[in-house]
Amino acid sequence: MATQVSHSNLETPLSTLKIGRVFTPEQWALWCINRFNIYDQWRDGATIIDPTCGHGSFFHSLFTIAYQRHEAILPRDLDRLIGIEIVEEDKFAFINQAQQRFGLHFPEDNFITTDFMSYHNDEKFDIAVGNPPWINYSDLPDSYKAKAGDYFLKHGLVKSRRDVLLGSSRADMASVIIQKCMAEHIRDRGHGYFFVPASLFFNEDANKHFRPRVDHQNIFRIDELYSFDIGQVFEGVKVKSCLVAIEKEPKQTFPIRMHNIGTSEHGSTSFCHSTPDNGAWIQTANPDMELTFGRIEVASHQMPRQGINTCGLNKVFIFDRQDQDEGRVEERGIFTNGYGQSFELSSRYMFPLIDRNNFDSRSIKRSRYILCLHGKTGIPLSFSSFSDLFGISEYVAKYADEMKKRKGVLIQNKIQLGDYWALMGVGPYSFSPYKVVWESLGKRSFRSIVVDGSWQGNQAMHAYIPAYDYSDATRISSELNAIVPTYLQLFGMEGTCNWAQPGRIKRLLSLSSDQAQLF
Repeated sequence: MATQVSHSNLETPLSTLKIGRVFTPEQWALWCINRFNIYDQWRDGATIIDPTCGHGSFFHSLFTIAYQRHEAILPRDLDRLIGIEIVEEDKFAFINQAQQRFGLHFPEDNFITTDFMSYHNDEKFDIAVGNPPWINYSDLPDSYKAKAGDYFLKHGLVKSRRDVLLGSSRADMASVIIQKCMAEHIRDRGHGYFFVPASLFFNEDANKHFRPRVDHQNIFRIDELYSFDIGQVFEGVKVKSCLVAIEKEPKQTFPIRMHNIGTSEHGSTSFCHSTPDNGAWIQTANPDMELTFGRIEVASHQMPRQGINTCGLNKVFIFDRQDQDEGRVEERGIFTNGYGQSFELSSRYMFPLIDRNNFDSRSIKRSRYILCLHGKTGIPLSFSSFSDLFGISEYVAKYADEMKKRKGVLIQNKIQLGDYWALMGVGPYSFSPYKVVWESLGKRSFRSIVVDGSWQGNQAMHAYIPAYDYSDATRISSELNAIVPTYLQLFGMEGTCNWAQPGRIKRLLSLSSDQAQLF
């Protein structure tokens, strides 16, 4: 299973932390052990470590195979298994089950209860197998983030602490678990087999330093991948999953074969290719396929952006409005927030919020709004500058405590300056005359549209390119719609959070006058 992440607050029982814990179903642990012949290697003397052991699904699978084959497990066989798990209750659950199901007395010293990231041992193992945490840095508890940031820095997965506050904040904890495990605990030419989020390979910048590169002395190379549909292995996990087979060998080659496992083990095969700057890998049916995409020319200020981010306070900043005629904006109106409370407020800094109706209908009614108290430069307004607007200062004062409690280093920086009504993702681009906008999260198809610049995207759900001329906006939209659908399908991330995020679309843009080739 994927272990819990430890918490620096010693008063919090470790067993109460439910961060990243995803238990490996016994059938898939057994599938992994059989697929890579791990059982026979173990019986031949191989040593095995599971860095995030949980209830010990992979070790129980070894015992199950021995039972099915009527083969005795000796104490020396158990001595070659080491499990690390932060939750002490899981240790005793595993040991009791080994005794009750298989009559085995697993050595307690071989099941170590600690945070794997602080585990130190000079022993080198032949095989690592496991299911690391399903959580990324930005979702860790604040009390653990400083320690986790140190881990990412130590193992080369970010180049500076600032990285984990920006694009690398979505870096998966699985990456640092695997990096440490392979670097410190696996012998040269040893192997690792891990269930992981597909985002390790098919998102953009967040995990770029985890992915092995050609012409680079890597800690490990990736031999092959097994890709699963959402929910196929882990019920309730809403991201695509993979099993990655790794060898501790510094030289990586491409393409990497990926087996797409369907309802049976006989799925299709595709091939993963690296991209410039070690960005997200792409997939093709042909290992020798040459990929070329023309770039879309834009100005330097037209980089793709996400929508406005309320930092977890949508209920306060986002409103429904029912009191206006279609297309008509009054100086003030009745706005209902996410708590179901209605207020008469000035509409000066109320901006229409894009939703799926923008993409489904030609006649768009402005019904949802976001309160964005920022000037045209993107800087938060002073309190005095909106204090004379009908109802706004009173509304801000009413929810001041909630606004100030928002988590995150960047938003807290603004709050500490006194601008507790500030939002993230706001800049001059937010107020451009036009936007070329698309749905960027959880979709399986792509279509951009042009809207006037007053419309705002809703956090990661929408992305856009700002435009200052209507003809330029329509050109960009047309070129995106011609190129992007085929391009996105190469990543195999349909229906996920990484479907069409700005970093991915950015690779199609060119700031030069030349029509460069993407790959």
